[in-house]
Amino acid sequence: MSNFSISAPRHLVAGLLYIAVGAIALMIARTYPLGTSSAMGAGYFPVLISVLLIGVGIIAVIASFLTQGQAIEAIAWRPVIMITLSVIAFGLLVEPIGLALALVVVLHIAALASPEFRFSWRATAGTVALSAICCLVFVTLLGVPMPIAGEWLLP
Repeated sequence: MSNFSISAPRHLVAGLLYIAVGAIALMIARTYPLGTSSAMGAGYFPVLISVLLIGVGIIAVIASFLTQGQAIEAIAWRPVIMITLSVIAFGLLVEPIGLALALVVVLHIAALASPEFRFSWRATAGTVALSAICCLVFVTLLGVPMPIAGEWLLP
């Protein structure tokens, strides 16, 4: 009988997290109509992504036993908090101020996750450009029903 040992604990934890998130998403997505490859329903893409996430998680768990990896260090709370806040901010801001401005705010909040981030007009110009591209792609080209300018900004 062989003795299994975890030689890459980060892979194990990441894999278990991927499996858990994928399983939860799959349970939620299974309530949506699946459709077919040619006529995708609302659940098709979430189910596909959930299954892929679970698959990546299984691969990471297996890799944790087969490869050498780094030990788990202390959690970097700043990135966890700032990225979580940026997601929450997007959900709260997209309707009232619109996609364009919400993205600028959210990108700045997410950038605060890095200790190297310093506010600059160049960075703001980049977020404005990225916001404009997202508005063009998602709202104009793909027809995602999101307001570009929100109700707070429109008379």
